[in-house]
Amino acid sequence: MSKVEELFNSKWLTVNEKTLDNGGKYLYSSAEWCNSEGVSILPYKHVPVRSWGNEKKPIFLGRCELCPAHSDEIELGAIMGGMDKEGEAPVVTAWRELMEEGGIKVPIENIVYLGTSRPSKSSDNIMYLFAVDLDKGYEEVEATGDGTLVEEGGYGKWIGMDEMVFAKEPLLQTMWLRLQQTGGKGL
Repeated sequence: MSKVEELFNSKWLTVNEKTLDNGGKYLYSSAEWCNSEGVSILPYKHVPVRSWGNEKKPIFLGRCELCPAHSDEIELGAIMGGMDKEGEAPVVTAWRELMEEGGIKVPIENIVYLGTSRPSKSSDNIMYLFAVDLDKGYEEVEATGDGTLVEEGGYGKWIGMDEMVFAKEPLLQTMWLRLQQTGGKGL
């Protein structure tokens, strides 16, 4: 039977060492403040392609904010957040994060569920993925953030397919591919 020993614990992060059945050791992190559960949502809409008549192309709302683990600069990523409200359904958390980080309010029934993802082997976090087609209507609201240091100075940014495909944040691409595979209807 595997044994887990806590090596470090803070308000935001716990580092565990798991002894495997073969005697090997494996380090991984947990985010106990949100039970290692989070959400990510991909808002998108279509804009006309100038040279192609009535053809439209998708653009996506990404989130630019500080991510000290990767860089001292603001980086493009997905709109995401931890599930830190007791008993809140993942879709409600995604809806709230969309307002807090993206400044977008939509009817919650327009949000499409895209399944879950484990974005890193060095963490036990699970992400619930969502998308929302803003062509169905939305309201712009003030993006207030959650008051944490990394969200200070962050902002939403509309990006095209090229910028999304080459973004260092893999959840952006995962959500778009899953949305395409489900015909926009989600799971």
